[in-house]
Amino acid sequence: MSLKKIIVALDDSNILKTMSLVKNLKDETFAFKIGYEFFLNFGLEGYKSIQKENVKIFLDLKLHDIPNTVKKGVEAIAKLNPYFTTIHLSGGDEMQIAANFSKKNTKILGVSILTSLNVEQTQKYYFNN
Repeated sequence: MSLKKIIVALDDSNILKTMSLVKNLKDETFAFKIGYEFFLNFGLEGYKSIQKENVKIFLDLKLHDIPNTVKKGVEAIAKLNPYFTTIHLSGGDEMQIAANFSKKNTKILGVSILTSLNVEQTQKYYFNN
């Protein structure tokens, strides 16, 4: 079992800097997180460049939609074989079940509340006052 616990976020818009970071840190980290910024800038080609370094990937796209759409999204993501991916739990039970049946070997993490929300925003969107 690996004692490595660090997941490094790849949030740079420079692919050369990002690849250098991965190569320099891959022996020290548990995984590398690819989010919207990286994925929308570099797409599947960038994803596969990171994957070629033989590292675990955390594909953090926070899927949130109707159950069938999320199911199809998770099926597509699972073909990329990331270690983790994310869904928004606020999509409901059916969406979560659909995602779970589609994941293959990918572990799904549920996002409940974004860390950027403050108390007032959390109460506004998640509680009926």
